Amino acid sequence: MANISELNQFHRIVVHKIKLSDVEDPDLYVAEPIYQWQQTPQGMFVMNHGQDVSWKREMDMSTMGYAYSILAKFEPKKLTEYYLKFG
Repeated sequence: MANISELNQFHRIVVHKIKLSDVEDPDLYVAEPIYQWQQTPQGMFVMNHGQDVSWKREMDMSTMGYAYSILAKFEPKKLTEYYLKFG
């Protein structure tokens, strides 16, 4: 039998990645692709069931642009559902 602390664990995962070319204000330019992703079934699931949904920007040296990762925390039950639905 699992103890209570194991049942309350959350797992943070990368749920989506976006690459962006070198632009003057990348955070402004990435807003539309993030919004478009939020309208997809995967994005809606993450926004409805994920916690602490956030994004992280990094330099993408292969394209001299930016790579954005969208991250979210899920409880184990919802994480399993996420993986079953979206791989």
